[in-house]
Amino acid sequence: MYRDAVRAVKAKEFRTAIKLLNKVIDEQPRHPDALNYLGFSHRKMGDYARGVSYYKKALSLDAAHRGANEYLGQAYVELGNIAGAEIQLASLEKICGMGCDEYKSLKQAIDSAKARNAKHG
Repeated sequence: MYRDAVRAVKAKEFRTAIKLLNKVIDEQPRHPDALNYLGFSHRKMGDYARGVSYYKKALSLDAAHRGANEYLGQAYVELGNIAGAEIQLASLEKICGMGCDEYKSLKQAIDSAKARNAKHG
């Protein structure tokens, strides 16, 4: 079921993914990957509060979860919380260094948001 949920996430079928991931969590409530993808799916559907809460649950189970750290940072960027995003970036730097994809992706998002903010005043 988890693999089907991941396929749904990758296909951007977020409603389907959420249904499947909820079933995974019912059976395995301490599944950080499923919680991370639940957060991602809710965020992509515009429910930032629920997305952030799932990322935080995933991180409470695995503080070094690269995906949850990156996606929580991405959510913060999208919400305009650059300071929060930078905290997640610092966590990623400790976890995997500046060369990992999650670090690079979040750094690029933060830098882009800062450039937009500087441009608009």
